This record gives sequence, C-alpha cells and structure tokens, in this order.
Amino acid sequence: MSKMEEQSDGRQHIGVRNARIRFQKMCNGTVDIYSEKGKGTKIRINLPKGGQS
Repeated sequence: MSKMEEQSDGRQHIGVRNARIRFQKMCNGTVDIYSEKGKGTKIRINLPKGGQS
C-alpha cells in the first residue's frame, strides 16, 4: 500500500485501490501515483494497446 492510500488515521482510500484493481483486471493496465509535498501529484495510467490480454 502506498502512502497515498492511507490517511493519517489509518483509513484507506478505497477509490484509489478500486481504480488500480479495475484497470488491472479489466484492461491489464496499471495506475501509478507519485506525490510530493509542495510539488503536487502525478498520476500515470498505462493501458496495453488492444485492450485485454
């Protein structure tokens, strides 16, 4: 679990986890999230050409 998925009180962001699982299972893709305090957040979604494998 990345730091993006866990709040300071220990709860998880179900939306981020759900998106990762759906992209992986439905499209054989990945979701990467990079976040740095004071610099913002970047989200990279990789989907293989041609859809499901």
